Amino acid sequence: MLGHRFDNTSFIKALVVHARHGLLPHEAQFGQKFVIDVDLHADHLDAARSV
Repeated sequence: MLGHRFDNTSFIKALVVHARHGLLPHEAQFGQKFVIDVDLHADHLDAARSV
């Protein structure tokens, strides 16, 4: 439930990873670079109540 004081948002911007997967054989062999942005919204109310 968003809107109370235990809401938390974490941001990961421009995380660069190299991964070896894909549809074509050369993608699995050589891999490729992926750049990932993540906005993670979490409700920590239950965790705060357990302390």
